[in-house]
Amino acid sequence: METSFAYSIPYVLFAFSLGLLALFWHYGDDRAKRWSVIGSITLFLFFIGLRGLIMSDWAFYYFFFRDHCTWSEIFNLGQVENYEKISLFFGLYNLFFKSIFDNWFFFAFCHLAIEMALLYRFYTHNRIFNIPLALMIFYCLEGNVILCNLLRNGMALFLCMNALEYIKTKQFGRYMIWVVVGICFHYTAILFIPLYFILNVRLNKYWFAAFIITANVIYIFRISIVMSLLGLFFKGDNVYSLMFEQYTDMIDGTSGVTFGYIEKMITSVLVFLYYDDLMEQREDARIFLNALMLYLFCFLSFSEFGELAKRVSMLFFFGYWVIWFDLINCFYYGNNKKLFCFFVGVFCLFRLANGCKYADYEYDNVIFGTKSDVERLIIHEKVTQ
Repeated sequence: METSFAYSIPYVLFAFSLGLLALFWHYGDDRAKRWSVIGSITLFLFFIGLRGLIMSDWAFYYFFFRDHCTWSEIFNLGQVENYEKISLFFGLYNLFFKSIFDNWFFFAFCHLAIEMALLYRFYTHNRIFNIPLALMIFYCLEGNVILCNLLRNGMALFLCMNALEYIKTKQFGRYMIWVVVGICFHYTAILFIPLYFILNVRLNKYWFAAFIITANVIYIFRISIVMSLLGLFFKGDNVYSLMFEQYTDMIDGTSGVTFGYIEKMITSVLVFLYYDDLMEQREDARIFLNALMLYLFCFLSFSEFGELAKRVSMLFFFGYWVIWFDLINCFYYGNNKKLFCFFVGVFCLFRLANGCKYADYEYDNVIFGTKSDVERLIIHEKVTQ
């Protein structure tokens, strides 16, 4: 597989620009803060909204949009080979934008704009005001993949994230409206229904430690209990059993001390040490701490088959984004805050550079011209071989 850090340069520069805007927000007056927020959102719309056919999942959604998103096929997607798992709602969602302008890049831009609006609403409703910093953390911690590669999963996640405020106010009806719309985009959002009763449970740091230690035991000793349990539910000849087989076929058997594992352990230790301080950061802090715990537990426990680990644990990644932001305020001394922010910035850029070094990440933009779908498909097939 061809790799080069040259492919990472545009992504690193984009994240670095967000970091500069975050500093501009922190040290600026109200006018500077307002313009830094506008600038960060505009950068997202330009860099991600106008992207070319980058990464891998475009090969699935692009050809669906181009070849099968028609009135004659939209109500019979279950009979369309390779697109059986696309819901009628998502098909109609595609068809709505296609009826306005039959262009994939127009659809991708509109989809990203809606996601950014949902993300902005989530941040402001949770009193996260340094939007450039929050967006940098989000983008570097899986946000790049979610926005560019997981169109249905990402939209479902952002919708369900905006439902979380109704856990605190105990408004189950309003919570379910957001979740049901999320389920219409991707069925994994159904997990948010029981989360209404789970995320608000008050635990202490010792419960947190117990869950993380258990997940580490499963991860390090490669205990296969998770796949055995899931296999009981996905039996028979149906689309869900097929999806389960596809995900489990991606098992690579790799586990051990990787860079990502070290990152998660450092986060776990910091959360354990500052657990009580984090609980004081916001009224509903336990929702995000429990979500972070579930993310770490699911990622490590499902690590025996990486794709399923990513798809399931991604639903709880919002805990990571909020807790990393809140950790900054847990340091009493200003120099410690600056050191932690420096560590976060360097780590985020390094993580992004390492994750975007593959040929299918080669960036291009609609404004400056993009590679054709044939060229991109050749690159995609080489990378996935």
